[in-house]
Amino acid sequence: MRHIKSIALLLLCVSLLLPLMLSVQKETKADAAGEGNFVRIGLAVPENSSTLRVASMNCDAGFRFGSSTGNAFVSRFELSETGIAIIPDRNYSVQVNNGRATGRASDSGNYGAYHVLVSGGYSSYSAAKSAAAASGGFVAYDGSCYEVRKGNYFSKEEAAKNGTATEPVSGGVAILDLQTGKLLLEYTGTSALAFCGKNERDVLIYTNSDVQKSYPGFFEISSVPNIRIINVLELETYVKCVMANEIGTNQTKETRRAFSVLVRTVPMEHKHSAHGYDVCSSSCCQAYMGNYRRDAENDSIVDSTKGEYVAYRGKPIVCLYHNSNGGTSCSSVAAWGGEEIPYLVSVALPENENNPGSSWQKVFTKEEFNDYIHSRSAFSALTGTIEEMTIESTDPYGSSYVTLLSVKDSKGNVVYTENAMPIRGALGVQSGNFTLSYTMNAPIVNADGTVTQEQAEGYVDAQGEYHAF
Repeated sequence: MRHIKSIALLLLCVSLLLPLMLSVQKETKADAAGEGNFVRIGLAVPENSSTLRVASMNCDAGFRFGSSTGNAFVSRFELSETGIAIIPDRNYSVQVNNGRATGRASDSGNYGAYHVLVSGGYSSYSAAKSAAAASGGFVAYDGSCYEVRKGNYFSKEEAAKNGTATEPVSGGVAILDLQTGKLLLEYTGTSALAFCGKNERDVLIYTNSDVQKSYPGFFEISSVPNIRIINVLELETYVKCVMANEIGTNQTKETRRAFSVLVRTVPMEHKHSAHGYDVCSSSCCQAYMGNYRRDAENDSIVDSTKGEYVAYRGKPIVCLYHNSNGGTSCSSVAAWGGEEIPYLVSVALPENENNPGSSWQKVFTKEEFNDYIHSRSAFSALTGTIEEMTIESTDPYGSSYVTLLSVKDSKGNVVYTENAMPIRGALGVQSGNFTLSYTMNAPIVNADGTVTQEQAEGYVDAQGEYHAF
């Protein structure tokens, strides 16, 4: 056999596991979480890669604004406008199209964050609003008292030419009328501004999709520097909203009953408490889209399990679930390392092997693979040509999830990555459960002298032994 030309290929054959499979050993407590329990949801949170430059909102009853105690809304004043845009209190360029505002920070836009102080010391919003109407200005609120300001400048020096200049504050926001673009309110407080719909109406919000969705509860909003929105609502309402988009209505009622208990358990871990909320709205935690696709039948099912959650030794479990497991789940030790979590061990579910999305592959030429690895920040220490990727070890608890991966370059540099989840992230693939195989395109000379192009995964040596590439 004569190889005229060979091209090395890397094939990653994987079984997809998104969140992990929960062990069936569990203890359920009833009525441990019911009325009075609230969930704080990161609806737009830059620290979780959810970037929102402008928040467009509608409520046909208008809005109430005030402050938050963490789980309760304290009303201070109302706006009668039914459509508002909230932007960071910075120089901004804002465009409104079909009731939705978009924009970005810009020193040559149409909103300047520097203004001129007209008067201050107002103890009520209504008094400040009346004074603002008389002067052609707007109301500024710092969380305790109100001022009247006017003007629209892009620097403090420019504003100072017209009076006592005011300047934006870190975390502050500006509220614009969606219909006219007029500045309605500037918030300069140090804590997040809270708001909700008047008359307990839900609020329609554009987040990061082109669909405006309806959200219950109240909201805390600030800028860091982009818009940051925390949605606060009762736990049972949250469960009903999540059910619609995580499991829908195609499963049996008993399956959905069990699932509602898991949904209720997830926020009890307080996964994102370091950032001031319990859960985010993405698959990192659970898909939360407000009332979108909410269903009366699912609501009734949630009511039938009210207050129930899964516990282990008296504490809510770390509740992780998946939409496809490829036939086996990953142990917590293989996923993240550390000490074993007894109820998060590897579980074989062969009936799931052929579920949609359970398997995939990535194929590279040698050159493509080299470029791809060099594009991944996890392998920045590799400065030579990528020569080899090796699975050094897999899940000791029985699954085939990769727990130690090495990548070597032509200069002798080697990068080791441990645990399935970091490996998955380092490679940018759908799962930490994969195999590697190398092939080459080889021209095969047949007995009749014709040449066919074949793909070989190994070779036979002079002693007749087969070796995989």
